[in-house]
Amino acid sequence: MQHRIIDNSTEENSLFARLRSYIKNSENIKIASGYFFIGGFNKLIEELKNLKEIKLLISTTSNKDTIEEIALGYRYRDDIKDKIDKVQRNLNKREKDSLITDSKSDLRLATETAEISDENEAAIKNLADFIKQEKLEVKVYLKSKLHSKAYILDYKKHLFDENGNRIERTENGVCIVGSSNFTLAGLTHNTELNVLIEGNDEHRYLTEWFKRLWDESEDFSKEFFEELSNSWALNYPTPYEVYLKILYHIVKDRIEDSQELALEESDIFSDLTRFQKTAVAQAINILEKYCGVFISDVVGLGKSFIGSALIDYYHKRGKRALIICPPRLMEMWQHYDNYYDLGAEILSMGMLSQDNGFEVINKYKDKEIILIDESHNFRNSENNRYRNFLEFLLQHDKKDERRLILVTATPQNNTPFDVYHQIKLFHHEDETNIPITPPNIRDFMNEVIDKKVSFQSLLQRLLIRRTRRHIKKYYPDEKINGKPIVFPKRNIPEPIKYSIEKVYHNMYSEILDYFKDLTFARYNLFNYVKK
Repeated sequence: MQHRIIDNSTEENSLFARLRSYIKNSENIKIASGYFFIGGFNKLIEELKNLKEIKLLISTTSNKDTIEEIALGYRYRDDIKDKIDKVQRNLNKREKDSLITDSKSDLRLATETAEISDENEAAIKNLADFIKQEKLEVKVYLKSKLHSKAYILDYKKHLFDENGNRIERTENGVCIVGSSNFTLAGLTHNTELNVLIEGNDEHRYLTEWFKRLWDESEDFSKEFFEELSNSWALNYPTPYEVYLKILYHIVKDRIEDSQELALEESDIFSDLTRFQKTAVAQAINILEKYCGVFISDVVGLGKSFIGSALIDYYHKRGKRALIICPPRLMEMWQHYDNYYDLGAEILSMGMLSQDNGFEVINKYKDKEIILIDESHNFRNSENNRYRNFLEFLLQHDKKDERRLILVTATPQNNTPFDVYHQIKLFHHEDETNIPITPPNIRDFMNEVIDKKVSFQSLLQRLLIRRTRRHIKKYYPDEKINGKPIVFPKRNIPEPIKYSIEKVYHNMYSEILDYFKDLTFARYNLFNYVKK
């Protein structure tokens, strides 16, 4: 014989198991619960489908004016009862609407936080169908917080056993009251205390109790249905929204997060265009994730300004910078360093090519930011320049503290391994956490050459490159120093047709006739050898 106490201590003595057995013989159920979550409904969905009527009475969990809170504020006041009565009796339309809105928010949160699964999707669809079929009615009790939990079941009028024989039953139904909310936890594994109540008098009393609260409550079925309809289970995304979602996940590493990257309005940042500031923000994200970035905008888009802004960003955070560039660019970088107060040192790339190149670069072992202008000069790993620099980087590996900024409009000249050798300057191991397949940079490059994978899947993680067409399309109104950006217009070459005969008259024909008379004797000496 089953015990009347239901406490979820065992699977057989869980509220879920008891309700499931009683619902099979019932035609209606009335539920009063402080909380409602999809999981509780989903657990009993198959049994609930066979009922004629389901009435769900829930509380608004956001009511700031509950009796308990009033009592706390007026604990020692003689007028506490009057205040409680006033709250219970008088709620104007604005207050009711506010509480209904709170209840909608609670339901929205319940559906949004429900695990996205086939089971929960089916449960939400069934809930919506129950409301459309008028099988399910939902109301919200607003007068005070509904702390009661009750499950009142009305038995079917005619019951039959497995053999089809009619079962005579005098009970009108059965009730369970206690602590369990209509949630998955309340039905199954929370430590609860509920009691089974039988007998027609008790059933009648609890039915009247429920009816009284039901009549005092506000209808919530329409709002309930609206929230379900707008949930992830019923509000299907359009193909375009799916496309945008996929696109976002592809490029999210490159999207500027202005809250995380507070780019100071220093002199250099003030001089940047919008597209250059965007590149700086994207580059910082890449540098922090992979310790290296390619700044590879086409010629004329200000790669050196972007590089200067990156040095300035890290300089303000106490990082020391080194700029390595070809000899002809040293004067330009010295100007940027002085003008924007970058605090950087500048080294000629040619110094690395000398036999003592390692000793030269080794003086800068304290540098945490290294910018290499025209980094494509490091595409070949077999020359002194590359070997000296790589040895320096390996000997003074700063364990993800050093950042390399590779500035080049042409990171690849011949093969993908041009890029590979530059990546190896900041990513020394072939095994990688960069999301590529295979997760080995050397193997990946070989598969790029074999056209088995897309090179772009790696480049989009490490490289920033915009063309003039991109700037004209997405930044058409951009200005520098108040003047619009204008790219020279390239005119299609037009052929100029002319007639040699018309220009030189008959001279061309005469020249050809003279050519015909040439014997080229010096090239045909054997014709003059006597036999």
